[in-house]
Amino acid sequence: MAMKQAQLVVSPFSVLVGVAIAAGGGNKLPQALPWLVASSAWFALCLFQLFATASKVSEDAQVRAPDAQAERHGLEKYEHKVGGHTSPDGLDVCLLHHNQDEVLKRLQPQPYTLRELAFYGREMPEHQEGLLQPVMRYLPQFYGVHDIDSMSYLRLQNLMRQYSKPCILDVKVGRRCYEVSAPEDKKDRERQKYPYQETVGYRVAGLKVWDAERGAFFEEIRQGKNRTEADMLRGKDVETYLAGCSSTEQKLEVTRQLDEHLAKLEQFLAQQTYFEFCAVSLLFAYEGDPQVAPQHRVAPFVWLVDFAHTIAGCSAVDDNFLFGLRMFRTVMAGVRQRLEHAN
Repeated sequence: MAMKQAQLVVSPFSVLVGVAIAAGGGNKLPQALPWLVASSAWFALCLFQLFATASKVSEDAQVRAPDAQAERHGLEKYEHKVGGHTSPDGLDVCLLHHNQDEVLKRLQPQPYTLRELAFYGREMPEHQEGLLQPVMRYLPQFYGVHDIDSMSYLRLQNLMRQYSKPCILDVKVGRRCYEVSAPEDKKDRERQKYPYQETVGYRVAGLKVWDAERGAFFEEIRQGKNRTEADMLRGKDVETYLAGCSSTEQKLEVTRQLDEHLAKLEQFLAQQTYFEFCAVSLLFAYEGDPQVAPQHRVAPFVWLVDFAHTIAGCSAVDDNFLFGLRMFRTVMAGVRQRLEHAN
């Protein structure tokens, strides 16, 4: 293969030399050098463009690979995915329908695969000792690993199955969502993208709200962008998220129930010292379908999701995550107070 590639490059170049000699008059190569240099530069540019195009085609094929594999196996993308997560290799971290009760989440490259498998698989010593028992209800159930051709996926609980029109909010929690050991250039990129996060303690990765008047979902894959510190502290994204409620009373009830769950998570996190929940999300959901009678509505709930960056703690409280959780509770409380005053 290497020999063929060499021939591909050398043969046209030899032709250029021959043409240059002819143009210079027989064997008088020095007289042909100016023409040869210019032609060689043109040829090199063409070759570069050829390889660049081939590389782009290859990258595009890689990006489409998970989707193509899923289609071949009769699987569809999970319609309630928010946040637009991508893996370190730049490929879409697909969420796929497996069956009514399960979704498939593509495993990320190492070392993230081992971390997420160990956490969801309850293989860490902390799981065996029952230290996570107080918050197990806030974690998606894990059913194992499913392989599709060369790709591996986590089999996870379909958290939205019981909702008719789930309104979903994905919040990345913490002053930082990168590991302490991350390269300095990555830390700098994160700080530049989300300058308010170190102060506010969280960012909104995405949200999806049912608009009953239009009969369609309103969706924002925000990843924390286009928001100022003032926007975050006022709770603009929380207000947008509550737009799926049919009344002020429902908004108040949704925020009250969600805050009850957050209070329980905060109580646990204020004591636990065995995990550092880096880049973990709080995933919120409530029923947005006004045709579902109140007595039949599934209650609002919140889960902890995304554990690819979760690492063992250092016998200290996870202040990074805890700070963000408390700030989000404070912001949501401010939204609730304004609703009460306006009601």
